[in-house]
Amino acid sequence: MRSRRLRLIGPFTFLAVILLNYSNCSSSKMTYDENYQKSSNSSAGLGDVCSQSELDLFSLGYHSFLKTNCTSCHFSGPGKGTFAHPDANLAFASFQSLGVDKISSMAVSDSHNFPYTGGHHLEAVNNLKSQWKTYQIEKANCKTPGSTPTDDPTTSRSFNPQFMTNKKTFPAIKGTPSRITVNGSAIDVITYNSTVVTFNLDQDLLAMTEKPVPSTGGASLSIVISGYSNPSGATGYLIQMPKLKAGSSSLNLNGLHVLMNGRPVGYSYTFQRVDASVYKQNEVMISGGSMLVLGPMEEGDQISLSIGDLKIVEMSEPPPPPKVQFDASAVTIAESQLGYATPYKLGVSLVGDNSSPVSVTISRTGNEAQANVAKGLLDASGRSRFNWDYRFNSSLNVTFLPGETKKYVEIIFSDDLRDDVTKTLTLNLTDPFGGSLGTQSSVVITLPDYNPAPDGSITFAQLMNPGGILEMNCVRCHNSLDRQGGYDMTDYQEMVNKGVIIPGNLTPNNHKMYRRMNPDAPNAGTITPMPLDGFLTQDLTLIVESWIRSGAKNN
Repeated sequence: MRSRRLRLIGPFTFLAVILLNYSNCSSSKMTYDENYQKSSNSSAGLGDVCSQSELDLFSLGYHSFLKTNCTSCHFSGPGKGTFAHPDANLAFASFQSLGVDKISSMAVSDSHNFPYTGGHHLEAVNNLKSQWKTYQIEKANCKTPGSTPTDDPTTSRSFNPQFMTNKKTFPAIKGTPSRITVNGSAIDVITYNSTVVTFNLDQDLLAMTEKPVPSTGGASLSIVISGYSNPSGATGYLIQMPKLKAGSSSLNLNGLHVLMNGRPVGYSYTFQRVDASVYKQNEVMISGGSMLVLGPMEEGDQISLSIGDLKIVEMSEPPPPPKVQFDASAVTIAESQLGYATPYKLGVSLVGDNSSPVSVTISRTGNEAQANVAKGLLDASGRSRFNWDYRFNSSLNVTFLPGETKKYVEIIFSDDLRDDVTKTLTLNLTDPFGGSLGTQSSVVITLPDYNPAPDGSITFAQLMNPGGILEMNCVRCHNSLDRQGGYDMTDYQEMVNKGVIIPGNLTPNNHKMYRRMNPDAPNAGTITPMPLDGFLTQDLTLIVESWIRSGAKNN
């Protein structure tokens, strides 16, 4: 499967992702109707869920992804099933036969048909799976007597809001598109900024009924808004991490809905059944779920929230927050744990009561300059040549939902071929929310070198003699008659004077000659490869590297 655009958003595991649309008139923003229960409904991604079929959902979600990434094998190629057929009806029959779980699993498998499948699809596929699961839940609810959604999604499912916040204009959510070339393929990567919108409940709360607005003693309600795009180009907002912070009084909040540009977001059920209490001067994340609002992201967009009920309550002081920690403080990676097919699973545990979501971030320190993280995609062998030491195969943001006590962070450690040094990578737990850090908040991971130096030393003479690597690949352009680049490679001292090589410097990428022949060098994507017909192979580059690591001597 080919991924033409990678989505790099959303630091938290999706509990639920709802496919939605919001209405946004760019020429004149929709007016804010204080009595929004009477306003017309914005269009939902599937319209009335109760009247739509799985085929409709497949056409809007999985089909676009599969056509983009799987056509060469699963339409006219040798792959099992034709679920990537351009005709959604024909594709859906195969999709149903193989099943959503199997197709999703193979799409993110690095061992299935990398790079057409692999972990770089993980977020996109998780999004589609969550959308599919949510549809099943919503569809099942349609069959419950008395629960069929009405024309106004804000009043369906017995949601009767008592309060509404003022509208707030949030900073523009912008993407930063960049193009990287990995293994000869251009990949578009879009990263989006996120913003936190905070409502002061003593100032921003409006009554929707006769019920008076409670004096909360400085309480606030915040929500995180991020940008979203998928491989087919759809954009929108990701709404997540609603947090309720109590002031001088303890609070209970029951039910939450989202409005975009003054209009209720259709079928926004993710936070509707929230029922959270927070002790005075404390803050809790009231839901670990996420809500996806599809539509254009434009300057001046506004968000507001409607609340089912908010009241002052009496509460006992809560128990100490749960603690998050690594399962070990030091780990040495065994040779059997190296390689792309065997990710190392680093355990993270939660100790104590976690009736509310708890999140934590993992940061990297130590000799990070030595332990190089893999950039971009890896080749079919999982090595991406040999210029990396590790790659995270899962998010560095860990969220424990209520009842969860164990999570694993997957790390792939390179089984490279080079003679290297033993390296360490230090991981730290930081920024806990809803909990605190335990005693093992750091872990030092040691990555030994299991590839000893080759017998004997490579000499400059061996590289330059007939049949040698430099003689075969470089001298035809860099010689005394044709001094391309301004130097003659048969003249060792001239290469030193021109800065092509640096005797005694044992870091290969510090040598201009090596950088020009190594596709993993920092500037490889911006220069002409050497030789001109393509970078050297991995085995040949390793031989040149061995000479440099022995001092790049004129021997």
